[in-house]
Amino acid sequence: MIHREMQAKQMKGFTMTEVLISLLILSVGLLGLAALQTGGVKFNQDAYVRTQATNLAYEAIEWMRINRTTAIAGSYSDTYGQADAYDASDSDTYCTPDSTTTADAIICWRVSLRENLPNGSLVISTPSGSNSNEFTITISWSDRWRQKEATAATTSSQSWIVEL
Repeated sequence: MIHREMQAKQMKGFTMTEVLISLLILSVGLLGLAALQTGGVKFNQDAYVRTQATNLAYEAIEWMRINRTTAIAGSYSDTYGQADAYDASDSDTYCTPDSTTTADAIICWRVSLRENLPNGSLVISTPSGSNSNEFTITISWSDRWRQKEATAATTSSQSWIVEL
């Protein structure tokens, strides 16, 4: 009997307080990881949309270089929005490597805006002078993450100045 009492005194284990404290520390760490994951998703989505905007701008620039004379004449200078009507089959019909007309380019831009940018718009400004071959391309889109944090709609945009 004495031997068992000595064994019981020597046995050590976790108390309920120690378990609760370790659970508290673990849960704070997991909450921090969840916040990091949310931030990572937010920044990844923002980077993806910015990449899509850059790709669309380069696509517009290349179409304008293909049809340089038409671009300098001002045929591409306009505002193109996501709300512009288009048929889903337009992408397959007009957006091919062999398509080089102004109408084909405009259809492809509208398709790209609708498919890749939330509430996107593309603005191509006219040349500043009659002999100017300099254009400003601005692409805007709604920023979903910032819009959730702000009371008003928030948009982001990027601009490029191009000389053909």
